[in-house]
Amino acid sequence: PCVMPVPRPEDINLPFTTCSEMQSWMGNNHCVIGEWLPFELACQYESARSGLKTTEIVEKMAEIVDIYDESIKTGLRGTTFEDRILGAQSVIYKQNLEKNGTLYDLGLIDSVILYTSAFMEMKSSFGLIVAGPTAGSCGTVPGCIIAAGKKLGKDRTDMARALLVCGLVGGFIAT
Repeated sequence: PCVMPVPRPEDINLPFTTCSEMQSWMGNNHCVIGEWLPFELACQYESARSGLKTTEIVEKMAEIVDIYDESIKTGLRGTTFEDRILGAQSVIYKQNLEKNGTLYDLGLIDSVILYTSAFMEMKSSFGLIVAGPTAGSCGTVPGCIIAAGKKLGKDRTDMARALLVCGLVGGFIAT
């Protein structure tokens, strides 16, 4: 399965496509579980798919993080689309969050709901998004990762690494 939108070599030879194949690959390459970071495994997979180096893969995903982040910001300003069944909700949710006592303070969960909703509203109004992992659920993963990343003070590279791991897990689920 495709995780990142990257060029694909003619003779693709993936190192693994399942968790058990990944464990075998790690054993064959003398990788110790716990010493390798999950994003490094995701980069091995993406490198085999694309021919890109780890630094290029992380930078490409960081560019996707920027698109996700901008989509969320645009969604939070409000979106419209004539045939949409449900109008923009994220703006209303944000306004209620900013009013003291209107909603319970759920911390990170509030940010996840807000970012995921804003992203999904961008999708349903045909705004600019990157559909990951699928167009139907595209707001969930980036909404969670960006909300958590901002809450924890992480930079775009850290968020890119987290998204790469999510992509690898998604690839395992798809197979």
